[in-house]
Amino acid sequence: MACAIPDEDIERVYKTKAKLCQCNLQHRWLIDSGASWTMCSHRAWFSHFTPLSQHMRVILGDNSAILAIGSGWLSVQMFANGKWINSVLQDVLYVPDLHSNLLSVSHLVCCSAEVHFLGEDCHVYDRRKSLILEGGLCNNLYIMKLQVSGPVTANVAMFDSHIMDISQPSDCTLTMRLTSSFTSLDLWHHRLGHLSEQ
Repeated sequence: MACAIPDEDIERVYKTKAKLCQCNLQHRWLIDSGASWTMCSHRAWFSHFTPLSQHMRVILGDNSAILAIGSGWLSVQMFANGKWINSVLQDVLYVPDLHSNLLSVSHLVCCSAEVHFLGEDCHVYDRRKSLILEGGLCNNLYIMKLQVSGPVTANVAMFDSHIMDISQPSDCTLTMRLTSSFTSLDLWHHRLGHLSEQ
């Protein structure tokens, strides 16, 4: 099996563009024994993201090339044993032109997971031999039951205390500006800690 070539910035995927485009796979996760790295085509799905200083070529099964332009990790939910399990995919390449999202068997194995193909089923086990992810065969592709966790939202009401006039009647209406913010809880807690120190 081909894998990343150390002295060149190349990754390999043994699916062709036609294969990746079929069945509307842009929001699905395929498991691929030919992919040398786990790859995602959605920038907005990354919880943490770092642009690559040098873009990496990804070679598809038809020998066409597309670019990986960043990497990071994603907060996900994996389905196993009838329930969704919160997890994190680390060291995921961002490949905007991929037309799907790929879980690399070799990448999972490097993270101490085990991948078993049983007929039309695919099971992934963690290092403790616990089942953490299930998938099944569809149109000759193994599609995994994995979804990206949605962003945490916070509704924040802001107003200036100096505009409040205690001489006004008590039934006056306070007008506030309501905004929605999409960010990680780590950033939110860091910002609140910074404000409390001022």
